[in-house]
Amino acid sequence: MACPLKALLFFIGVWLLVLEGTGPLCAQGPLQVAVSILPQKYFVERIGGRKVQVLSMIPPGASPALYEPSPRQMAALSRCRLYFTIGVPFEKAWVERFKNSNPHLSFIPIDRWVAKIPMEPKHHGGQRGLGTHS
Repeated sequence: MACPLKALLFFIGVWLLVLEGTGPLCAQGPLQVAVSILPQKYFVERIGGRKVQVLSMIPPGASPALYEPSPRQMAALSRCRLYFTIGVPFEKAWVERFKNSNPHLSFIPIDRWVAKIPMEPKHHGGQRGLGTHS
């Protein structure tokens, strides 16, 4: 595991531990946490275990650039205490709206501590017309 990933996992763990011990949260069951994409959900669930319940806003197969949350997701988000952002396009369009409608929700930008590797454009080797009928 790369050093930045270890730092990220440590940071998430510390946040979850800090919030776990804050008064009435202990009596209310698992801490309600939101993330944008499924890989984030995986890590937060592994770190928080039974002490967290994680809502992933973007379902499998949906585009992080185009997805709009459903009314059911917005209602579930209103019960969350933390939102771990990661810098996907979905967040640029929705995080301000989430903040305005959920003032109790704390946002933690976990991508701040991760060095991003730029993606190279995909080239298809000059092949044209794939999947077309002749």
